[in-house]
Amino acid sequence: MSCFCARLVVFSRRVSTAACILQQAAGKFISALGIESDNNHTRKPKAKFIAHTEAPLVSAYRPLIFYLLTEAVAAWSHVKLSCQGFKLAASKSEIATYYIREPACGSSTGPPIVFLHGIGLGLGPYTGFLKRVVSQHPGRTVIAVQYKHVSMRLTSRIPRVTEVADDVAAFLADRVSGGHWFQPFTHEYMR
Repeated sequence: MSCFCARLVVFSRRVSTAACILQQAAGKFISALGIESDNNHTRKPKAKFIAHTEAPLVSAYRPLIFYLLTEAVAAWSHVKLSCQGFKLAASKSEIATYYIREPACGSSTGPPIVFLHGIGLGLGPYTGFLKRVVSQHPGRTVIAVQYKHVSMRLTSRIPRVTEVADDVAAFLADRVSGGHWFQPFTHEYMR
């Protein structure tokens, strides 16, 4: 039940209401700054509202050596996570791969901890962090989610944000039982 609630709140595809509210709030904010706008929500000078959940992701391909290096980092992180006791699982849609570490005592003593990496080299830079999370919470299941397209790895298709959210929600709905809420950890750099 709680996973379903989280899916509705966090991973909902129905973002048009939220996008509308955000557009109105952005319009009020821009008006307060004294920047004119028209009814099409285009701002002058070049200030524009972007609904990140509805807009397609833009990507550009890099040289082959770059992808060879990112695949090497992915292989290295797979080895490190496997040595830490994580098991590899794929989602049904193959948008993401999941590394799952069940507690050594058998059953989890609390909700699972879910880690979603940011744009970069996938889970590679976070293997030490995940090791500390497991050691500090030995009775909890830890799930680390890895996306090829966010890990700068070569992929034939970039999924939409809503597809990624639905994939994670479906995976967690299959894995998380007992009415537990999950605790997501995310990491991103802000400029």
